[in-house]
Amino acid sequence: MCTAVRFNASDGGMFMGRNLDWGCGYGQKPRVVPAGFPVTYRFMDDAPAAHAAIGMCVDFQNYPMFFDCGNDAGLAVAGLNFPGFAAYADAPVGGKKNVCAFEFPLWIAATFASVDEVEAALDDSNLSKLLDAIEQLKDTTQLIVISHQRRTMEQADVLYGVSMQADGVSHVVSQRLDKATGKVVDA
Repeated sequence: MCTAVRFNASDGGMFMGRNLDWGCGYGQKPRVVPAGFPVTYRFMDDAPAAHAAIGMCVDFQNYPMFFDCGNDAGLAVAGLNFPGFAAYADAPVGGKKNVCAFEFPLWIAATFASVDEVEAALDDSNLSKLLDAIEQLKDTTQLIVISHQRRTMEQADVLYGVSMQADGVSHVVSQRLDKATGKVVDA
């Protein structure tokens, strides 16, 4: 199981790390993609990176295939593998964002500054696919999903939140929803 962590420093710096639990290497190395770097996409128009990105990747023909990366706006993304849950079209689908799996982390980090921007760019069908995958996995797997998306939170068994008090001390709050009654019960 891969584990990721992100820290925000008091000076505004952001630190992100992730372990990749593999028994072999893939020639991975840290890579910086500067703002303005010409990013080529297989099924979308090429575009210069709006944000600088840094992360761990495999370079293939000078194309950085990131495992994970973060950008100069503080947005971080990790590529995940859920065998059997991905749907791949034989050709680009009209009216949709067509992003290859190996392009996804860089597309997010190079294009967007916030989770809100990413969410706005992804359509409702992608969210539905994610929610279906979570529904199938949650009976046999413990999941921690970080989201502010209402539909995602409605699917949770327990909601956790962290709120900053006036004295600067964080406070964790939690709520459990009884699905049968629709009422909040102690978590």
